[in-house]
Amino acid sequence: SALPKVVNFNSKQKRISQLKARWNEDKDRQNLNWWTDFFRWCNTNESLTGEKFDWVADLEAITNQSKFTRLIEKGTL
Repeated sequence: SALPKVVNFNSKQKRISQLKARWNEDKDRQNLNWWTDFFRWCNTNESLTGEKFDWVADLEAITNQSKFTRLIEKGTL
């Protein structure tokens, strides 16, 4: 399984504001390579892709401040 693809940013202001906030929180995250690695890691995480639980994360879930912090702290990023 994989995380759902983001199809539309225009109608989802929350997606944009959360992503911008996570980008701006840390200088190390202000490049596309960091985010490519993060999204690839999320896409293989069984807890996020529905393989471990009956739930699949979306962009809002993984960029939510508290969830994002837990992912970074417990992950390998």
